[in-house]
Amino acid sequence: GDLEQVVKLGRPNVPITDIDREFLRRRFRELYLENGFPPVQVEALLSGMNFTETYPAFVFLWCGPGGSIWVQPVRPVSSLSSEERATFWVGPNAEADALFDVFDRQGRYLGMVPLPDGFWPFRFQGENLLGRWRDSMDVEYIYVLKVEGMPAV
Repeated sequence: GDLEQVVKLGRPNVPITDIDREFLRRRFRELYLENGFPPVQVEALLSGMNFTETYPAFVFLWCGPGGSIWVQPVRPVSSLSSEERATFWVGPNAEADALFDVFDRQGRYLGMVPLPDGFWPFRFQGENLLGRWRDSMDVEYIYVLKVEGMPAV
């Protein structure tokens, strides 16, 4: 298809520091080893790992109610608490950051929406946001949140 629209938010690109790179390599090493990769293979994977100069603008995006766009911005490693670093996982991580920038269907910025602690969204269905919520004892539940106040289609 043809490009229909470009949506921008005037945030500067966040540099990936040497400290961030070291942390990410160390965390990947741990994850690979925890998942049974042979040490020789882990070192080969890590030696081929390259980083860009800056973090990407966002991690994930979803199409929301009323044609809205929900975007999860990247949180640099340096902004994570020591507890968040200890449980850091590459990919969707509700515990690290459940804040989303929301745009209307015309690309206008509506604001940042925080989701409940422990909640990770899976998909929108109408005005509902379906997802997983994890309580303080690590028990997971299916959660449905009603999204109100979105512009009509």
